Amino acid sequence: MDIYDNEDILERIKYAFDNYLNVYSLKEYPIFDSIRETIVKSCKTYVLQYMHNNSNSNSIYYLKNNTCYAKGIMHDNNSFIVKAGSTLLPLKINYNDEHRTKYIKKRKTLEQKGFIDGLLVIKDFETSSLSEAANIILGYRVSGRDKWKDENGISINDK
Repeated sequence: MDIYDNEDILERIKYAFDNYLNVYSLKEYPIFDSIRETIVKSCKTYVLQYMHNNSNSNSIYYLKNNTCYAKGIMHDNNSFIVKAGSTLLPLKINYNDEHRTKYIKKRKTLEQKGFIDGLLVIKDFETSSLSEAANIILGYRVSGRDKWKDENGISINDK
């Protein structure tokens, strides 16, 4: 999809705004020209942001190591969906770290809500970030932008 495919939408917004000004006899006030241009600019920015967010929504990323394999989808700039069928890294219970404890609690919560069964994700779940997703899967703190990789093995940080 290209922004020029959406020019029709922007033209319709301009047309609707102009009709509104005509109906209420406001066209003679120059302030409304500025308002109209601001609205169109904002709409164009929104369309570009929407396209950017949706271009990532179909990208599948993988987190793999010797004992776990996870798959996820970038939902938007603020969230990430871990897909059912992903496996989690077994936890070392004797490891005492506040961050690890935090992710163990998140795993337990997801298990109680029916998203995880043991080390298997049985239902897709959404996290607030790539890092949160990676931390839940691995059970310790990491950079999600380094750990999640595309089908070619390229991390999100390296793109």
